[in-house]
Order: sequence, then C-alpha cells, then structure tokens
Amino acid sequence: EALKASRSAALTALAKWRMAWISMNPQAYFELYAKNYTSSATWKATRKARLLAAEKISLDISEIKVNIRDARHLSISFHQEYQSPSFKDSLEKILYWEEFDGTWLIVNESIIDPSNPAHIIEQNAKL
Repeated sequence: EALKASRSAALTALAKWRMAWISMNPQAYFELYAKNYTSSATWKATRKARLLAAEKISLDISEIKVNIRDARHLSISFHQEYQSPSFKDSLEKILYWEEFDGTWLIVNESIIDPSNPAHIIEQNAKL
C-alpha cells in the first residue's frame, strides 16, 4: 500500500514538473529538484534562461513507466516531445526521484541515447 502511494505521489510530482516547464515558471521547476542537484549555478542559469526565453513551450510526455526501488526511491522513464519557437526535440528521459519529508524531488536525470538505447547519458548537474 505504501508503494502504491509512493507511485501516485511521484506521478503527481511528474505532472507538476511538466506544468512548471509549460508555464515557464523557473521557481516551481527548481522546487521539484533536490538541493544538491540544483547546486550548480551554471545549471540553474541555463535552465532558467531556457524557460524564460521561450515564448511558448509545448511538452508532451508518454509511455510513462514507474520503477519503484523502495518506499523512498523510484525512477520514472518516459518519452518526451519538447517544442518551443526556437528548439524542438524528441527523446527518452529518466527522472530519478527521492522522497524527502513527504515531498518527492528529482535527484538525477538521464537521457537515453536514441542511437544506442542501452547507453544512458547522465545529466546530473554535479558531473
């Protein structure tokens, strides 16, 4: 039952992550990431600039799969279609989540290399 609640809470957090992108709200976006992930000033500046520079963002996610490791750790993989007036991409992404005091936060993210699906490109801001 606890794992079912974890899955539901994480999917709600994923919906908030998507909405933060679409609404171009950097504060809401950053609040979904663990502090140690967003500690890189360069990462934050790049993401904020991308959010604020877009006149409109479309972000569709599909093929959502939740992989629960334990009650406090899980990953969500999905297909992402991103489009703004200046940029467009289609990729497979994995967001790694951890529960901190009842709140699910992203602790890492990866992109799956489309030319080699077995190859995961790590995106951790600390790397």
